[in-house]
Amino acid sequence: MNTTSGADIKARRQALGWSREKLAEMTGSHPQTINKIERGRTKHSRFTLPIKQALGMITTPESAGNVLPIRNDDKETVRPSATLRCFYGSTVEPEESVVMSRIMLRGEHQKLVDWPPFLEETDSAYAVYVPDDTMSPAYEPGDTIYLDTDLPPELDKDVLLRTGNGGGMAVLARLTGITPRGWKVKQHGNKKKVEFPVSKNEYPVCHRVVGKKNR
Repeated sequence: MNTTSGADIKARRQALGWSREKLAEMTGSHPQTINKIERGRTKHSRFTLPIKQALGMITTPESAGNVLPIRNDDKETVRPSATLRCFYGSTVEPEESVVMSRIMLRGEHQKLVDWPPFLEETDSAYAVYVPDDTMSPAYEPGDTIYLDTDLPPELDKDVLLRTGNGGGMAVLARLTGITPRGWKVKQHGNKKKVEFPVSKNEYPVCHRVVGKKNR
């Protein structure tokens, strides 16, 4: 079992006399990412393996198969073959008394998609296929949205409210308000164009949408 800790990585880096900036350049990551790993704030990162390889902490042939060698300014570095989870979702038809449209995320139905360049500096992201026109024209059916779980909720940003981090119910909407008990949101494609509340007890998870890929 691999028990290398963030503190071990930091100690090895410092023993080599390397800065976080140098290690980031060698591994195609970012100094902030390395800082989070060393401090233990990030437990699982796609950059951990290439960081350990660059530091000489892993030398087995098996581990080398998980990264792709590249050339950058005539210096050979390693960059992970990065993918992220993408959830499939299906529309849940709202009841007459329910204004908002909801999505059922299928935890068992996922695929891996390419890690987009604009998420290069984060290790906590995932994607969702948009199943309906709830947020049209911003997001159309078949688009892929990308979410960063490290970012805090922010007003006037598009978010995905979730019942949990696995499969389950979700609400894709624009965040318009935050109260101690819940969220206030709007959905662009909602014909009634109203703001409605969502309970934090029912939807405690709020992840910010940071990008999309058109269908």
